[in-house]
Amino acid sequence: MWRLHIVFLATFATASLIRPHRETLLETVDSGENVRAAYHDEMALLDGETRQLDSMILEVESNLLHALTTFQSVKNASSNQSKTAPVKAEAAKPKNLTLAKAVPAKPAPTNFVMSKADVNATLHNEQTLLADLMKHLNNQIGNFKKEDTESKEMAEKMKKKFAEKLKNDEAALNKTGLRDFDRARLVNATRMDKQDLAYWTKDGELRHTMVHANLKMSTGLLTSVKNVLDVYNQAVKKGGVDDGLLKKVQAAALTGGSFLQLRKDLKQRMQKYQAALLQQ
Repeated sequence: MWRLHIVFLATFATASLIRPHRETLLETVDSGENVRAAYHDEMALLDGETRQLDSMILEVESNLLHALTTFQSVKNASSNQSKTAPVKAEAAKPKNLTLAKAVPAKPAPTNFVMSKADVNATLHNEQTLLADLMKHLNNQIGNFKKEDTESKEMAEKMKKKFAEKLKNDEAALNKTGLRDFDRARLVNATRMDKQDLAYWTKDGELRHTMVHANLKMSTGLLTSVKNVLDVYNQAVKKGGVDDGLLKKVQAAALTGGSFLQLRKDLKQRMQKYQAALLQQ
């Protein structure tokens, strides 16, 4: 589990270093390199975010599986404890020692039994782990929301910049008495202005869609963890696990197939975003 935390932090740190470079580059470069530079930096940023979310899916899957297994173990141990009862001694009966046959004694079945203190400690420990995971997910959701806001602001800023530049270049192009060199330069400038403006208009829409989908996925993971944690809270108050609580945990935790599908959806979403940017 600690390895996944390290991967998450390293990926987040890498992604956070990309944006300053991207903003500086796009503010200082006014040429046909704008779109290509923006595309490469955007893909690097999104690749980091995708890896970050993929790591989170794996971490949630690992934690919920562990929580479910722990709950089942506590339930089994509690059942074994309730079944353990002193065996009443049967009344002594006269036996024919001559005819009696020696029968090998069967080994008594060994069942794992947890004390009340062990049950409470186990539930409390898992409760703490799930609470920490919820904080982790809330932080990620906060980062996605911040990224969405920054991306919107960036797209609006760049659209305004290139719209103004296009307006000025077109006005200059419409002037009379231009030399052939100046006319050719302005024709090329307006063409690039339109490309840049189209990129930032489309990028803003695609970026918002991508971040919104990531937010929805993160929120779904958070809900699953919260539902399992709620059942653990009930078990802690009750001081044990019964069939009803076990069924609630089983219903609240996502299945392995669900997590696999989440990872597939994330990968496909990234591929579609990349293809859409390349079409510009």
